[in-house]
Amino acid sequence: MNMRWFITSLVITAFFCNSPVYVYDNNPLQDICVAVNDSQASVFVNGKICKDPKLATADDFFASGLNVSGNAVPVVGVAATFVDVSKMPGLNTLGMSIARFDWEPQGQNPGLVMIPRSIFASEPPVPDDILAKGFQLDETQIAELRKKFS
Repeated sequence: MNMRWFITSLVITAFFCNSPVYVYDNNPLQDICVAVNDSQASVFVNGKICKDPKLATADDFFASGLNVSGNAVPVVGVAATFVDVSKMPGLNTLGMSIARFDWEPQGQNPGLVMIPRSIFASEPPVPDDILAKGFQLDETQIAELRKKFS
């Protein structure tokens, strides 16, 4: 009896787990929602007011400037150009933004990087000019750090 109950419950579970699920919107209510700064527009979606889709133009889906190199910040040697809803209104409700990064030779993307303590006491040692540029320190500070960690 127990085996029969087990097989029955197994078949029922397999039936429900393998049943096809069709969860999609076959007729989207809103194909596009071009953001506009007009308070007279009627639809408010995703924090922005939507332009009437009949008034949308190709310029709403175009942003210039991504083809031009940015001016890199001298300290880290990287430039970033971002395109979001404010620069390309057609991106509203699409859940995406566009970014372009331009690095100088030996540039670094700034961010949170956990540096191991052993970098100041490695064998062979990391050259002082590389540590000075990477950590924005002068050579006396690098010497002090080498004393602490070696």
